[in-house]
Amino acid sequence: MTFRTLYKTAGICIAAGLILLAIMACGDSESETASPASQPVAETVKQVSPTVAPAPTAMPAPTSAPAPTAMPAVATQAPVVDRDAGPSKITTSAPFAPSNNGAVETDDSFIVSRAGVTETLVKIDFDGDVKPYLAESWSLRDGNAWEFKLREDVSFQDGAAFDSASVVTALEYLRGVPNPPRGFTEDTLKSVTAADSYTVIIESGAPDVLLPTRLAVPTTGILTPASYEGAGSASPSVIGAGTGPFIIEGEVSIESISMMKFGDYWGGNAELDAAEFFFVPDGGVRSAMLETGEVDFVRHLPISQLPIYMDNSDYTIYREQQPRTVSLYVNNRNGPFSDVNVRKAAQHAIDRRAIVDSVLEGVGQPAIGPFAPSEAWVNSDLAAYEFDPETAKEFLAKAGYEEGEVKVSLWTYPSRAEFPAMSVAIHEMLNDAGFSAEIRLAPWGALVDDVFAGDFDMFLVSRGHLIDAYDPEGFFTADYSCSSMDVSNYANYCNPMVDELLEQARPLSDTEARYDIFRQIQQILHDDAAHPFINYTEQIYAYGNHVKNWQSHMLEYYMLTTELDVSN
Repeated sequence: MTFRTLYKTAGICIAAGLILLAIMACGDSESETASPASQPVAETVKQVSPTVAPAPTAMPAPTSAPAPTAMPAVATQAPVVDRDAGPSKITTSAPFAPSNNGAVETDDSFIVSRAGVTETLVKIDFDGDVKPYLAESWSLRDGNAWEFKLREDVSFQDGAAFDSASVVTALEYLRGVPNPPRGFTEDTLKSVTAADSYTVIIESGAPDVLLPTRLAVPTTGILTPASYEGAGSASPSVIGAGTGPFIIEGEVSIESISMMKFGDYWGGNAELDAAEFFFVPDGGVRSAMLETGEVDFVRHLPISQLPIYMDNSDYTIYREQQPRTVSLYVNNRNGPFSDVNVRKAAQHAIDRRAIVDSVLEGVGQPAIGPFAPSEAWVNSDLAAYEFDPETAKEFLAKAGYEEGEVKVSLWTYPSRAEFPAMSVAIHEMLNDAGFSAEIRLAPWGALVDDVFAGDFDMFLVSRGHLIDAYDPEGFFTADYSCSSMDVSNYANYCNPMVDELLEQARPLSDTEARYDIFRQIQQILHDDAAHPFINYTEQIYAYGNHVKNWQSHMLEYYMLTTELDVSN
């Protein structure tokens, strides 16, 4: 029996200390993952050429839209499949499964983009540069209108024409869905019109210097027109919906998706003949699948599994610092954390250094604010909240609570292998600092709707902060603006001063002026003790040395490229 089969068939029941593990589904969402930046950490078995950290340009990370709309049937013409290149296939395992049948407006779009199925108008390449993709060029016209010139040598995998009409259909669809992708508002996408067969005019409601790069996020992938017919969500889950070098074969499921090479791809045929992605929440199982040869490649290798591969010359380990922070979001709207003194008590209760050194075995850095010191927009003047349980108790007393009187539930999810142990450590720290804490461990999807509705106390989550551009404006808007309450604001945080500053930043083309505003926002969040930031993270990839030409993408948008290959 394979590890994958064993995992699917085994019943899971865990009771450890005060942890209540309620596993209600197999899959989690990409939305908490957002996207890694490029500051590789040199711990490799075989040296891999690192991605160069880009000069700040633009691009995103996932969205956390509530349940998406549904799904139309697609594809009427049989796709062209090239099977002459030989049976070369790559298999991978990753923690986060599609949860919306591949719906393009949801975080599922990141999975199908990595699968080489969908493509966008604009691309963020592997060096972090903004490059043409389905659009050959773009320029700002009058006012807030941008003109995009489209490629004329592209067709969809089902044979339909790629032209201005198909782009208008795709982007108008995104404007109309109940929960549009992050970065898509009336201010950022007011209208889309076709000027001619291969020219599209996209207008924002307010000046938006980031609009072209917002069109690189996978949620803006352009699907064949048939995908948008009828009621429901548009999805590439039926063969032939995309323009990329690979076609989804069969259905998108929470267990796996399979791809085959598209033999008439406008960018040239892929080296690989086929690929399969397995979605495995358990990090130990993902690792075992690599060790036994069931998969060639693992995303999100758990820290605990590193020793298995570090001294084995058959594997490569690649560690990369991410624009991602593990954060303990607390409910600013309801319950005890609506009091700033209780929030400050939580800040002083947590020993971030001990978590990194002990639980994370030294991987990562303790966090002070949302951004790591290497990021261009970081506020380096923020002063860390000192770990001091007695100070925490003083703040609880200032809020009118006796020791042990503040009862809180700390929620998190197991698909990030380190989170259960982190939650136990934080739970003990909170109790030592005068709280009365318990833990709830459950799949992402069982928690997130209640978080956005304000029906929670504490939520431990890994949060990427490059959401819709290589710029933190989208992250601030999604997580800390008053307008994002009930949609994507994990902390249920609202301070009108933050909204005002974001309005000032959006039209600014002066990079340093924008960054200065972002530093002011960081200071406001710090002064409000909005929630504890725990640690800055690293992504760990592991793969067999027979995998050829893989590149780490700073935002994890792309994996199956035409160059990726495996040797026999």
